[in-house]
Amino acid sequence: MHHPLYIDEILAGGENASGLNFLDRASWLEQWTLEQTPELISIALGLGETEVIQLAEQLPNSRLLLDDHRARRVAEDLNLEIIGSAGILVQAKRKMLIREVVPILRNMKKNGYYIGDRVIQRAAQAVGETV
Repeated sequence: MHHPLYIDEILAGGENASGLNFLDRASWLEQWTLEQTPELISIALGLGETEVIQLAEQLPNSRLLLDDHRARRVAEDLNLEIIGSAGILVQAKRKMLIREVVPILRNMKKNGYYIGDRVIQRAAQAVGETV
């Protein structure tokens, strides 16, 4: 069975894919198939980012979780509402769902997720943590 590209990205790595368990447990997750990918956007971005932007354009009042700098700029140019991983963590701390933001961001960075030091610093400042 063919899945849309964003599902393929989650399942990258086959049976060892870290997202596989997530998909099994995420009964709330909906799978959408898009008609076509706009060529103009896909030239500058990966197909996963392109598809998520295209989907957000079709769903009014949606918010995109995007960390890729180029994808964020395209989404902003299209007047789409965006938030990044650091922003999600800041909101989670404010709602007392997590105790600290900085250790999580540092752990993400240590494990290969690109997060700039400025992003970590701004997130820390937003919730009164030190870097």
